[in-house]
Amino acid sequence: MKDVEMHVEANDENIIAPYSIEYFEKQLRDAKVLKIKNDLIPLGDTIPTEHGKLFFGDYDKFVRNDYLSFESIEKLSQASESNSWFKQEVDYKNDKVGCDRLPLNALSKFKKTIVYQNLMDSAVVNLFAALSATTTNVELQYLYNRINIEENIHAMTYGHGLNIVFGQEAKEILDMAYNTPEIKRRLDFEKYYADKFIEIVINQKRDDDEAKMAILQALGATFLLEGIKFPSSFYLTWNINKVYENPIQGFSRSLKLISWDEMTVHTTTGSTVMKILKKYKDQGFQHLFPQFETWFRHYAEEVVNEDMIWNEYLLEDGEIPGFTYDIGQHVSRYWADKRCSEMGFNVIYGEKKSDIIDWMNSYRDLKKGVTALQEADATNYQKGKLKNDLDRFDDFKFKSLRK
Repeated sequence: MKDVEMHVEANDENIIAPYSIEYFEKQLRDAKVLKIKNDLIPLGDTIPTEHGKLFFGDYDKFVRNDYLSFESIEKLSQASESNSWFKQEVDYKNDKVGCDRLPLNALSKFKKTIVYQNLMDSAVVNLFAALSATTTNVELQYLYNRINIEENIHAMTYGHGLNIVFGQEAKEILDMAYNTPEIKRRLDFEKYYADKFIEIVINQKRDDDEAKMAILQALGATFLLEGIKFPSSFYLTWNINKVYENPIQGFSRSLKLISWDEMTVHTTTGSTVMKILKKYKDQGFQHLFPQFETWFRHYAEEVVNEDMIWNEYLLEDGEIPGFTYDIGQHVSRYWADKRCSEMGFNVIYGEKKSDIIDWMNSYRDLKKGVTALQEADATNYQKGKLKNDLDRFDDFKFKSLRK
């Protein structure tokens, strides 16, 4: 090292050569004397026995897979593994021309929605990192780590597409996250329960009932974000692509990949974890679920209300075919009821499934459970290209759903 000259006399027995074995052994001895704990190094003093506890167990960060506590979590990890893809998976070259022929109000809605999605995927990265650091179950830690990476890929994918399609204008589009109050409001709404969880459980290192409720609320809020708001945003982009005859093929394809992650793995992980905590008394959360159910259903209503405030903002420059206030409300309410049902809670709105939801589910279905990405649903997908697979819906009519 040229910056720091270290001279050690060979005959001086009291001086330890820097970076020698003796040097590092002394550092370890000093750390023990000072009671410095390095959480990055696994292995505690005793063999952990509470392998199955998702939170507040005695997991010591030794990643060992010689037991299987919850098969459902293992299957979700396998589903995630089967769907590996990367930010440059999709070709956007047709979108560069397609965006030029979009009506201005449709293009505006598309840009705002993509920026919002990019921002929220960026935000949940930190939450899943915190959940990974908090869980005391090795399987769930692995799954949260995978979801964390997938959310990173999602966020990078949006920016990648915008850079290719809009060039230098991409910076102006992405800067909307900083200077658009409606987008910032959406972020602030989502941050509250994530920040509460991080402060109480991680920063304060608490494990009481308030800490457990903070975990449940963070899980529930993320579940409803990915399970209500994200599908609503996906629907808008796919609808624009359909009604204007494939101007944003690449973005629509990217959202099919993203929605598979979000609506097949991520939301299912959220409901699976919460239902495990509800079902098994030894997890230590069961007694909180009457209170949590009340909170969950109320919060789901708030999520739908926030979605409608957002839709009103998007509709300030006018409706487009397939996207009106009524249709947006129907989509949000349907997914809110579905998420309540998944948790075993009473539905809120009693919203019936419509042909709009059937179309959306058909479009987003990649049938990717057992095949690699480039082989999935070959009639609809060619590597780097999006084939228009919506022709069979040509007679599909988007109807106003106001009752």
